[in-house]
Amino acid sequence: MDEKEKIEQDAKKLLSKVKKGKSWTSPNGIKHIPLLVGDNIVGNLWKDVDIKSLEIGDYWVRPCCTKVELIYKDEIAGMIWIEG
Repeated sequence: MDEKEKIEQDAKKLLSKVKKGKSWTSPNGIKHIPLLVGDNIVGNLWKDVDIKSLEIGDYWVRPCCTKVELIYKDEIAGMIWIEG
């Protein structure tokens, strides 16, 4: 399994565990919906979409985590962060 396949697998596994938190709107009018596993924020949505309808997009490996785009109808709807 290459890096991309592993990240996609890990992202799908994490996404299967998340629940939406309480949404809020920034002063700029951008909606934020935290994605939670228990009490931990593991991502964020900017559109109120069904989690099961999200697809995995591009990713960036950072020192703290891997940031993964969440795609809905060919647009970025949010991000999740995979630790490790």
